[in-house]
Amino acid sequence: MIIIGLANESIIECLDIVNLCNRYYSSSFLVMYGEPHDSQSIATFMKYGVKGYLLKGDDPSDLLKCLKTVSKGKIYLSETVSEGVYNHLTHSFANKYGNRKSFLTNREHDVAGHLCKGMSTSEIASLLNLKCSTVSTIKSNLFRKMNVTSVIELFNQYNRLLNSTNMYSFPSLSN
Repeated sequence: MIIIGLANESIIECLDIVNLCNRYYSSSFLVMYGEPHDSQSIATFMKYGVKGYLLKGDDPSDLLKCLKTVSKGKIYLSETVSEGVYNHLTHSFANKYGNRKSFLTNREHDVAGHLCKGMSTSEIASLLNLKCSTVSTIKSNLFRKMNVTSVIELFNQYNRLLNSTNMYSFPSLSN
């Protein structure tokens, strides 16, 4: 494991250090520790192989948690860093889609709701006066947008989406 101490290096300098570590110590886990960077930069560091990120002002016990977590091959972000990354991601999501539910079209919401009620593609097509192929296309788009591969996964993800937007949700299903 390599802990990269940060002072006031630029993002480019940090990436150069990460790339050198990856080149000469490819089997080592990388952890960055020190001065904060913006959330986008932290995401870039993670993309280039950094497995842990802590700030100089974080609780000292976080370092031990980080080392244990990263040594198991998992990713660790201190609470402060996690909050910053989460806020960045939700802000980016809101900028891209506006309202959280708006990344689905009204028709996709209709089809998702009917799928979650257990209706088949042909039943939905008949109900909405659409061709089966149109409903199948909408279903494919839903699966892609919701990053799911089954109706049960769609049900669970769609329910989370509805709950997060204070819309009606369906009773939970277990896999």
